Amino acid sequence: MKYRKVLLIDDDLDDQEIFTMALDQISPELECIIFKNSDEALLKLIQEQIKVDIIFLDLNLPRMSGQEILMKINEMEYFQNIPIIIFSTSSDKHTIKKLYELGASDFITKPNKLHLLVDTLKSIFI
Repeated sequence: MKYRKVLLIDDDLDDQEIFTMALDQISPELECIIFKNSDEALLKLIQEQIKVDIIFLDLNLPRMSGQEILMKINEMEYFQNIPIIIFSTSSDKHTIKKLYELGASDFITKPNKLHLLVDTLKSIFI
């Protein structure tokens, strides 16, 4: 496994549940830390209270957008080598292009079926 400790920043409880179910199907060794509050997640990251191997970030978050979090994380030296994957319902090509320019490692449009998410995530973790 390339990555073992996963951070998901997403305020949607259903998306959190589907994401963790998909990770469980890929490997029981994957540990997922979830934050629904972007402010809290960013504070923990800045203070280095959590250490992760990969970050999945929703775009549409309350208070601070995923794009803003992406920019702030990329300013921190510690996270320079940690992939940040945007995990969103959006599929706007202009937005996706801008996110790559801001440092996103990849972009995944949230699938509507668990098996599709499992297949997508397998290509990242295995």
